[in-house]
Amino acid sequence: MKLHLRLVLIVPFLLQTFTIVGLTGWLSFRNGQKAVNDLASQLHTELAKRIKERVSSYLEIPLLVNKINTDAIRLGLLDVNDIPRLEQYFFAQMQQFKTVSYISLGTEARNYVGVARREDQSLILEVSDARNNYHLNTWLLAEVLNRYL
Repeated sequence: MKLHLRLVLIVPFLLQTFTIVGLTGWLSFRNGQKAVNDLASQLHTELAKRIKERVSSYLEIPLLVNKINTDAIRLGLLDVNDIPRLEQYFFAQMQQFKTVSYISLGTEARNYVGVARREDQSLILEVSDARNNYHLNTWLLAEVLNRYL
């Protein structure tokens, strides 16, 4: 059996070349997958962190408003039965805390005062007390601003 010199020289070279190219390609593909997975994991972690920070900061303000109001009532700075004063107070708070959508207070005496922020950023005043026979009345705050100016 005669082997040609060309065949003896070329075949091992081609086998080595294909083996090295194949191994390099496989390693590159595997490392690429690992890099993509690592990047996706980092992005996921960063996104979760930012969402948590955003939600925490968004929820901190309503808790702060509730704490401020609770402290004002507890310290006697705010009378829950003085409805006109509560209206003014809640209106002022809604102007200070632009991300708060609703501040309200209901009492055992059936008094209720609330100020709501609508999607167009206008404010609505809701009141239910003895003055209106405990029916809920609602006003667009622009209509009653003159009371406070």
